[in-house]
Amino acid sequence: MYDLTKFTLRDMVECGLALRQMGEGAANMEQTSNRIIEYLYQNLIDRQTGDRSCALVRCFKTHPYGELDAHRREYARSILAEEEPSPTMQCLTLLASAGEKPQWNSIKTSAAHKAIPLKSEELVEQSPMISQLIRQFGLNISTVVEPDPNLLLEFEQKTFNVFYVPQAKDSPYIPAQDSFVIPFGIESVLGFGAVLPSGNIFAIIAFLKVQIPRSTAEMFSTLALNVKAAFLPFVGGAVFEGASPSPAISNECNQKQLVIDRTSKTSSIHPADQVQAIAPIININSQSISGNTTREIQQLKSQVATLTQLLNVSEKSTLTQSDRLEQTIEQLSQTLTRLQATQSQLIQSEKMAALGQLVAGIAHEINTPLGAIRSSAGNMNKFLSQTLEQLPAVFQSLSPDQAEIFWQLLHRSIAEKLILSAKEERQFKRGLIRQLETEAIDNASTIADTLVDMRIYREIDEFLPLLKHQDSQVILDIAYKLSGVQRGVETINTATDLASKVVFALKTYARYDRSGVMKLANIIDGIETVLTLYQSQLKKGVEVRRNYSELPMLLCYPDELHQVWNNLIQNALQAMNNQGTLILEAVLLEQQVKIEITDSGPGIPEEINSEIFEPFFTTKPPGEGTGLGLDIVKKILEKHRGTIAVESQPGRTTFKVFLPIQPN
Repeated sequence: MYDLTKFTLRDMVECGLALRQMGEGAANMEQTSNRIIEYLYQNLIDRQTGDRSCALVRCFKTHPYGELDAHRREYARSILAEEEPSPTMQCLTLLASAGEKPQWNSIKTSAAHKAIPLKSEELVEQSPMISQLIRQFGLNISTVVEPDPNLLLEFEQKTFNVFYVPQAKDSPYIPAQDSFVIPFGIESVLGFGAVLPSGNIFAIIAFLKVQIPRSTAEMFSTLALNVKAAFLPFVGGAVFEGASPSPAISNECNQKQLVIDRTSKTSSIHPADQVQAIAPIININSQSISGNTTREIQQLKSQVATLTQLLNVSEKSTLTQSDRLEQTIEQLSQTLTRLQATQSQLIQSEKMAALGQLVAGIAHEINTPLGAIRSSAGNMNKFLSQTLEQLPAVFQSLSPDQAEIFWQLLHRSIAEKLILSAKEERQFKRGLIRQLETEAIDNASTIADTLVDMRIYREIDEFLPLLKHQDSQVILDIAYKLSGVQRGVETINTATDLASKVVFALKTYARYDRSGVMKLANIIDGIETVLTLYQSQLKKGVEVRRNYSELPMLLCYPDELHQVWNNLIQNALQAMNNQGTLILEAVLLEQQVKIEITDSGPGIPEEINSEIFEPFFTTKPPGEGTGLGLDIVKKILEKHRGTIAVESQPGRTTFKVFLPIQPN
């Protein structure tokens, strides 16, 4: 189940996987469409009410009039009121429908929209919703009315988009306001689709009873690719229920798309079975590859299976990292809830005050890895969508030796961890350009730039046969994008670990143990937890020096000591205005531990030195301090049978905390 008002990265990937597999075992495109539409209608819900989000969801495909079944031809002819339209006239044809009214769940019982003639640009312009859908898909109306074979490849590779109307009521693009939009409570309209190899387009349009943000709508451009993968086996084949296959557009195009589809559908199959699943496609293509040996065909099978596994691992990794991120957010929410529930206690109230001052910094520390995750996931999705359809054709153009060099290039790029400065990169690029020009390789500057981006800086002799290939630029671009997918996974892992560290520190700091029982704890871990929460302030210009000796576990109240370290570190940073040196020392003195926190601030005036531990005494401006911080520190330490002292002079202030190892 997916809530479109809170559609997550995990929802996008999970829904995409489900949609891509809808074509498995289907006899035709119409049957696949029905599965897809039923899945969306049943699974898009409003979690607050449990109701379905879609009042109506439909799948359309442009199709030549002459290839429609009799029922749809009759409907299209009735709209035009002509004797017999041209067989090549495009019609926006309804393939599947599901909705709240019984008649909306069958094409035969639907009153309208079964086959909308697209006879001319002028006629399409008279339908605002259809014309706007085509434009938002990034297409020209003329291209849809009369598909141009010369533009087919460009549109097929690049066009997958969304049709988005955030507010359906009173929208000029959504018809039937009084009879449909208002009575059924339609809030937003969302459509997504793509161009098929035949030059036809498909579009899935959902009329929603909830308002969705643009960020959710944009995610459906990815789902369009998954639906396209489910439709590809039937392009040039069986489209309608009970109909014989339509003429193929071209054998080469069909075979190419069939390989892509089978490859994508094996993503849920165990890797050991993937080669067997792809083998029939490779065998078909092998008939058109002159001079291929059995060994070469087997290598091609292996390479396609390897790529499939790469896609499978990337998708699973995205799901895993999304789960971890959602758990991190949930932990943060639970921590804040616990903080709000304990505001009546003095120590917790002071914690809340300190946390309020930290919120902006903590949010920054969380948003930074979140931004890295979003960026990496977006790049991975873009790279995969751009390269997946090109790979089989590229590998067919490579000899076995060249294919082996390709994988060596990819592995070398992924394995390289060294990151150079911009100056160093320019130096290596100049050296690569000279070497490539010596080898009479065209576009030496562009190729050198791509190699440096892949972190390949030197020793490229082994890759020269590949770089001299007639399609070297395309091959190198694919290798660059595939290595980028792997680095994207690594970035997501690093960013998630960073976010988890910050949340763990916040959770540890905010926890309040009501048991009243002392526990063994590591004092240094507590100090480091507080430092993690202050990372954003420390980055502004504070040098942190740590001088920690090895300390035994201390019997204490860990949660309350967190407040001690927080107040002392916060005071030190404020005294220095986040510019200076912070020194942290921890040593063992006989049966007690001494912790010193020193700052390079202006110091505490001698005349108020004896007052700083008094309740409500503060030197901070109104609104910045309660005057309870050091009083709370002193009371917590007295509870531990410990003490605190201060030494101060201009440029150096040190708070010394003494805690017994066995306070009882």
